Amino acid sequence: RKEPATFETRSFLGGNVLYTAVAPADFVAGDGFGNYQGRQIAVPGVAGDFEASIRLYLSADLLSATGNVDTGLWLRDRAVTEATADYPTMGFEAWDYGSGRTGRIYAWDPENGGYQYAPASLAEGWVTLGIRGVGSTTTYSLDGVDFYTDLTGSATGGVRTAFINSYNDGYAYGAHYDDLRIAAVPEPASMAVIGLGLAALRKRRRS
Repeated sequence: RKEPATFETRSFLGGNVLYTAVAPADFVAGDGFGNYQGRQIAVPGVAGDFEASIRLYLSADLLSATGNVDTGLWLRDRAVTEATADYPTMGFEAWDYGSGRTGRIYAWDPENGGYQYAPASLAEGWVTLGIRGVGSTTTYSLDGVDFYTDLTGSATGGVRTAFINSYNDGYAYGAHYDDLRIAAVPEPASMAVIGLGLAALRKRRRS
């Protein structure tokens, strides 16, 4: 796993947010999974069922990308034996599979065809990506509206690590993120709410 070309706090639209970007010079042909670039942060105190969300700014550059783009949030579970390829994962992609490139919000479910797409049309601006895990069921939402439920999700026992990743396919692009939140559920009195200031993420290097 690699460090992205940029992972830093920036002033954006009146506030400080995380900006992460990939550079073509860091792309390695044939490296596949290894071309995901980002950083991780440990998530203490979130065992059992959970709710997670993060805001992503859909810029004009992302929506009109002329190369392949895939950026999003991954969550790593607390299971002793984990399914790496089945992490709860949600993000934005603009990828040309041979019939043109369209920007879409997705959830990842490898047992049921891989990418599952939100039906909403997208416009420039902030969107909120949501992931909710209850037992072995993982539900994905866009701006508070559920759009996909994975009945065999891997987030057993809660969340121990959060990743913000972007895939490097040799095309230069960046993404703005803000307000990452992960909380144990359901009892409000016992919630371990983690308001993860994204500025702190730049201090944690991906392993």
